[in-house]
Amino acid sequence: MEPIQKKLIYELPQRSLVKSITFRIFVLISDTVIVSTITGQISETLTIVIFTNLFSTVLYYIHERIWVEWKWLLKIFSNNHINSPQLTKSMVKAISFRIIVLSADLFVTSKITGSTTTALSIIIFTNLGSTIVYYFHEILWNSIKWGKQLH
Repeated sequence: MEPIQKKLIYELPQRSLVKSITFRIFVLISDTVIVSTITGQISETLTIVIFTNLFSTVLYYIHERIWVEWKWLLKIFSNNHINSPQLTKSMVKAISFRIIVLSADLFVTSKITGSTTTALSIIIFTNLGSTIVYYFHEILWNSIKWGKQLH
């Protein structure tokens, strides 16, 4: 009797693109509220939100594709020894994405504001908000079957 081999779920590029866009919409709303509260200036808020979010959208797509293409990551989270593979995978993805975007956002925001202190305040609060949004966005997308294929 041969052992049953568990199939892996492959995410199509179109799914990653739609996930990137929907995630960015949720983050745009969150970031606009947070940055305008800190800066009190509409033009600076819009500049920061537009530049950081456009750049983060590209990084989100790249991050999704890396997770899809790195088969060893999928195998780790498909392992039967992990009690809740989707919960663990979503948490690791959220943390790795936030580390990448934190660095990019800090650079861009400090250039726009001209103040490292203001930039750090913006980065801390927007990234906490974005991490929460990312986690729940992943949970939501895990329940959507469109754009998934078994391999």
